[in-house]
Amino acid sequence: MKTDAQNIRFMLGISLLAVLFMNGLYYMMPYSVINPYEYFSGNELGSFQVLNIFIGGTVMPLVALTAGYMLDHHRHLGIVRLGKVHVLLLILGTMQTVFIFAFDLLPGLVLMGLVALPFLWTKSFVALISAVILFGFHLTVTVASGYFSNAGGPTDVIYSAVQEMNEYSSIFKGMDYFAIIGLNIEIFTQDLISRIYELIFTVLPFILAGIAVSKFNIAEVMRESQILTLILFMALTGSGITLKLVQVLTLGSFLGTLIADNFGGMMLTFGYFVLLLFLTMILPQRVRRVFEVPGEKIITIYIIANIILFLVFYGIGFGLYGEVSVGIMVMITLSVYIFLLLLSHLMRRLNITGIEHLFTKDSDNDA
Repeated sequence: MKTDAQNIRFMLGISLLAVLFMNGLYYMMPYSVINPYEYFSGNELGSFQVLNIFIGGTVMPLVALTAGYMLDHHRHLGIVRLGKVHVLLLILGTMQTVFIFAFDLLPGLVLMGLVALPFLWTKSFVALISAVILFGFHLTVTVASGYFSNAGGPTDVIYSAVQEMNEYSSIFKGMDYFAIIGLNIEIFTQDLISRIYELIFTVLPFILAGIAVSKFNIAEVMRESQILTLILFMALTGSGITLKLVQVLTLGSFLGTLIADNFGGMMLTFGYFVLLLFLTMILPQRVRRVFEVPGEKIITIYIIANIILFLVFYGIGFGLYGEVSVGIMVMITLSVYIFLLLLSHLMRRLNITGIEHLFTKDSDNDA
């Protein structure tokens, strides 16, 4: 159990980089209301396409899959204690969404984790079948209906929302912090029904799948068949990248995006998850330790990361919103990640506890 906990921290520490890359897109520009194939051109579009192939449609599912895997390893804590932790995290995530980052994935992830808690005490196939049904429904209703209603039509083109673009740029580049809070609240509360639908049918299934993977003890099977694991990883990522290229070839059309995010993203998500488990088996302990330590304080480190990116990109800080290229954003985010690795090790050396200590004081002993 102790080794499992260390492996999960390693996976969380690595996954944080993908989360920061995705967050960086929202911090640097009005990503939620643009068509990047209109917004970018030339080399800048090429840089975005490369980044999007590897992280588009994969970050939230990967974190959800890892979260489900982690939840099952902590089911011995009991549903009451796990429920309390989720409620505290939901409050914390909501505060971060309001005061720092409107597009934070934490509240939605925690809310679906709360919904998934009862599945920790069911048979493995119950969680797996539920995940398949939910995501299958999403593919049928959203993807299939989107295909038949948009194929070849004018709605197959995704247009940028110019009014929202201007509003986001004006406020996020400005110095008025209360205006930023107001816009954060507006973004967080708009289209709640569609957002809850999206969470139930695209996030909850991956949490349930993570629970099922843990119950099936896939890690032990992979440990005994490492060559087959490597082949599985290559097959999943190869298929995922191939499907993601559809979006590139169709220049970001509605249908191309549907296929890339829902099918290609799903394949890449499981490919990345297999890779993370595989790395826990083959990397030396001293290398794994580099990423285990930030994974130990993942919520604290994640909040610090958002504060730093907030100050770097928004007008209340250095005001780089809308001013930097994707490549520069990647370099900034990577620098922040390296800083966080060093900071987490310094905190451990100085015995500085994080926010996690408030609700997991004896988790290490339990794990």
